Amino acid sequence: MQRVQLALAVFFLCHSSIANADEQTVAEVPPSRLDTYWIAEKSPGPAYSRLAMMTQLEGCFVAAYGIDETGNVHDARIVYQKASISKANRQAMNGNEKKAVFESQANAILEALNAVKYQPAPANAARVAVLTRTPPIIVSMLSLERPDNEAAVARARAAHASRREVLYETCAAAQKDAFPASP
Repeated sequence: MQRVQLALAVFFLCHSSIANADEQTVAEVPPSRLDTYWIAEKSPGPAYSRLAMMTQLEGCFVAAYGIDETGNVHDARIVYQKASISKANRQAMNGNEKKAVFESQANAILEALNAVKYQPAPANAARVAVLTRTPPIIVSMLSLERPDNEAAVARARAAHASRREVLYETCAAAQKDAFPASP
C-alpha cells in the first residue's frame, strides 16, 4: 500500500513539475499599460462593416484578446457592446436583420484586431504573453446633408466629433462598471 502511495506521489510530483515547465507566463494588462509589453507594428484602421455604414450604426464596442509570445493576436472576442441603428433604418428591419448588423460590425472589429502584429516593448525582452482588451471602439457615421456647403460641413464635423466624445465617455464609464478591476 505504501509503495502505491509513494508511486502516486512521485507521479503527481513529476507531472506537476512538467506541467509547470510547459506553462507560459501570461500577464493581464489593461489597455493603458499595453505599450509596456507590446507595441503594434501598425494600428488597425477604422473597422466599419458595410451593413453598419448602410444602417448608420452608432455606439461602442470593447474586445478582449491575447497576444502570444510571437506577437500574434489570439482569442479575440467582443466583451461589451452598446450600439443602436438609426431610427429610420431600425423601423424597417426585423430582428434577424438587426442582429446581422451588430454581428457584421463585431466581425469587422475582430478581423481588424486579428490582423495586427505586435513587437515586444523594450521592457518585454522575455516576450511575456498578455491578455488585454481594447479601449472603447466608437462606431459613428458622419452624415452630411449639404456636402457642398463648407459651413454646414464644418458644423456637422464639429457635432460629430462632440458626439464621438460623448459616446467614448459613456462607453468608458460603462466599461469601468462592467470591468471593475480596470484602472
